[in-house]
Amino acid sequence: MLTPRDERSSENLDAGRQLEQGQSGDIIHHKAISELFKLAPQRTHTLWRSFTDLTQIPRPSGHEQQVREYVKELARQHNWQVQVDKAGNIALDLPGRGKGKNQKEGVILQAHMDMVPAASFINGVDETLDYFKNNPLKLLVAEEDYYQDGTAVPVLKAQGTSLGADDGIGVAAALAVALEAKDHPPLKLLFTVKEEIGLQGAKELDPALIDDTAEVNFSKMISLDIGRSDGIRLGAAGGRDMIISLRPQRETPPVGYVPVRLTVDGIESADRHSGLDIHKPHVNPIQEAARAVLFEIEAGSDIRLAGIVGGSSRNSIPRECELVFFCKEAEKDRIVKEVTNQSRWHGLSSTIEPGIRVSLEEVQDLSKALHQKPVNANDTVELLKFISEIPEGVQSWTAPLKGIKAPELSNNLGTVQTLADRYGTIKLDLMSRSFDVALIDGLQKRIEVRVLRSGLSTEVEFVNAYGAWKPDAESDLFKVARRLFTDMRGSAPEVIVQHSGLEAGVISGIKPGLEVIAIGPDIDGHHTPGERVVISSVTEFQDLLNGILSKLC
Repeated sequence: MLTPRDERSSENLDAGRQLEQGQSGDIIHHKAISELFKLAPQRTHTLWRSFTDLTQIPRPSGHEQQVREYVKELARQHNWQVQVDKAGNIALDLPGRGKGKNQKEGVILQAHMDMVPAASFINGVDETLDYFKNNPLKLLVAEEDYYQDGTAVPVLKAQGTSLGADDGIGVAAALAVALEAKDHPPLKLLFTVKEEIGLQGAKELDPALIDDTAEVNFSKMISLDIGRSDGIRLGAAGGRDMIISLRPQRETPPVGYVPVRLTVDGIESADRHSGLDIHKPHVNPIQEAARAVLFEIEAGSDIRLAGIVGGSSRNSIPRECELVFFCKEAEKDRIVKEVTNQSRWHGLSSTIEPGIRVSLEEVQDLSKALHQKPVNANDTVELLKFISEIPEGVQSWTAPLKGIKAPELSNNLGTVQTLADRYGTIKLDLMSRSFDVALIDGLQKRIEVRVLRSGLSTEVEFVNAYGAWKPDAESDLFKVARRLFTDMRGSAPEVIVQHSGLEAGVISGIKPGLEVIAIGPDIDGHHTPGERVVISSVTEFQDLLNGILSKLC
């Protein structure tokens, strides 16, 4: 089992407020563990023990070594068969138990080991990753932080960081089944890596990990990667990243010009998943910062872009942006005042993001200006225009099943970086999603044509493509799950076809004919420091999973 490690004293946030460095975060963490096991019924304690273990193991995408060793050690203790492929995916084979002891039809339980690193006290992709590679999470139980039907319900969250319930709860649920479920068919527990960076683990999965055996046919899979307890997931969109590297012409700052930093932040909305939440009204601070400076240029100000950085993950809607520009020192105060007082900020705060903040300040140390040489005037305009005009949000809608409406095509500008190379390259990562790959191709081609027409030196890459999971409402697995859900809850489940990638789409492509559903607890604020899981919904999730497996015996 996990050997507890010393938790480092670190700067954390409690519900968005910074804690003092020292032991306060540790005290809240240990209190949260105690509260959690008082709130959760006894039958879920094995699941929660596994999950709290996982929160103490660093596991950002691409760095799953320690959690894989944790799973292997459990397998060694319980004599489960283990397979690990070259990508780092791990599969555990377990015989049937109870009513399923001699069964020939098996079930794959699938979840991913990695998590999205997001912290409200860190800005920048690399800095955030470094923190998560070296620090365990500190937990917090909040009882008046989340409401369902007007009633506050207790949730588990982390102090100022993402929680990793996506998909640590799925891993923990599968382990709980393996450790204590009374009745289940033969199982394969499939835990993948790098799900949050383009489903890479699933795409590199060795088919041998999910092959049938001489004794058992594995024709069904339950994905445990879904953030809602009121339904059953039956399909998911495909997607592809578009990485655009812009190398604008830079020059020595004109005499009398000074660097100014524009910061757009304060976005407190927890709903920032670029698939699950893309249909909701939102602000992309990267684009708003670019538009604000472009507006000032078009009003006659001579401004040169130095650099821009924003967002923390390719599959999250950004929460903050920092843009540095050079302007005439004699015009600095006027420009700062005009940008700060643009009507756009009032409009955004009054309609979409009440907490949005905009601030400008002169950069006193030139080495902190993102780049010491500004972009020339022409490329500044072209670059800011391009960023401002990138399609953002849902582009069209569809009805994949009767009575279900879902986004058909969407796009999100997730991150922008200014690289420390000789060009001062500005790198953007866009993610497009759809059930139809042709729609993604068309959208990204239009974006490519637009940037090439700008005249900017440009390199475009298309990466991390993954297929859609097409819904099948006639599968035996779905019918069993729907009947049991209705019996247990007193009402039929909502059938969910989600606008974000699931590994089910990739894995079903590797194993044709596989029947697939996805279930899970209520998780809110995926991929953000506000991520939280409703404690009572985990009980419902575990009961449903155990019930489905028992019915399949």
